[in-house]
Amino acid sequence: MGAKYTFSMAERFAIWQTHEFQCFWCGEPIRLQDVTIDHIIPEQLIDHPDDLAGAIKLYDLGDDFSINDFCNWVPCHGNCNSRKRTSLFKPSPAFVAILHGVRKKTDEARKLKEKVIKNIKADKLIGKISVAIDSGTLNKSDLMELFNISHPTPAAIDIDDKLHCFHLPPDWKVVKVDKSKEIATVVSGNISGITSISKNPHSSWLCFNCGHYGPWSGVMCMTCGQKSDGD
Repeated sequence: MGAKYTFSMAERFAIWQTHEFQCFWCGEPIRLQDVTIDHIIPEQLIDHPDDLAGAIKLYDLGDDFSINDFCNWVPCHGNCNSRKRTSLFKPSPAFVAILHGVRKKTDEARKLKEKVIKNIKADKLIGKISVAIDSGTLNKSDLMELFNISHPTPAAIDIDDKLHCFHLPPDWKVVKVDKSKEIATVVSGNISGITSISKNPHSSWLCFNCGHYGPWSGVMCMTCGQKSDGD
């Protein structure tokens, strides 16, 4: 037999989530680290084109069916996978319906895989930028200039008859102010965070991803969702 298909982590995750975190064969919940990927139509049939063509016809899978694609991959426990081995089930109406149900999830799984890959690439890029900033080879002003990001217009709030300026994106409202720490607690809808009320906020308040000074919840910028460990 030819080489077995090697699944990427993005593919494993997409298959696992698309099938609702359950073993396809026993229906029990399964953790990602325990997932094995099963081919409903056995992968061995790649080496037997006539048998593969017969299975495609038997199960009415269509001319575009591919053994190594999301339409034929399901998550399962290792022991469930071992018990099934290379079995081909009888083409009962129920099993044919199951196969077609898996095919309907193909686009969803493929899009999820691409999203995972895109996020991984973005995280790697952000990591490299963060290292460059920490090492001093790149500063946040250079980064903002590179991506043509301008500082937001400072908003103003009257606290005890004194005007304090802070950098707040639109649609955020102040609910609490701590003058001693020069921070304000702000909300927008169901989310909240803190932002600086200093006229000259420390650079650690600045989100290098969106160019706003938060608001921050823990290490997450609530404006764009970017995480940062700060300076």
